[in-house]
Amino acid sequence: MNEQKWLEEYILLVLRMDRAMQDVDSSNFLDTYYGPPELRTRAKEEPVLSFPQLSGHAQDLLASLPGLGLETSRARYLEKHISAMQTLADIQAGAETPFYLELERVFDIDPVWIPEDEFIAS
Repeated sequence: MNEQKWLEEYILLVLRMDRAMQDVDSSNFLDTYYGPPELRTRAKEEPVLSFPQLSGHAQDLLASLPGLGLETSRARYLEKHISAMQTLADIQAGAETPFYLELERVFDIDPVWIPEDEFIAS
């Protein structure tokens, strides 16, 4: 898959996640969209994908990302976005995800356990 096609698939994944999340709690996954109008139209007109389908699409994008030869920082940025979407899709599909993994994968936070004694001492 060439870079242009890959980026279109990435945009479609975001738009599809937005539609699927709206069905869950009427909230927006995507705040604003300035991309190609035809991609938004396509995503709006197709059936809403299930969360397992969305997770599979995210996995496909992650697998093909290294083959694009993108600059390291750009590839890492996209990898984190896609991983976050995949994690959210998995959670919505019913996957048992420990909270610390959700924090790492969705928010890019590395949680650190603080012993209760430290709270009591302060």
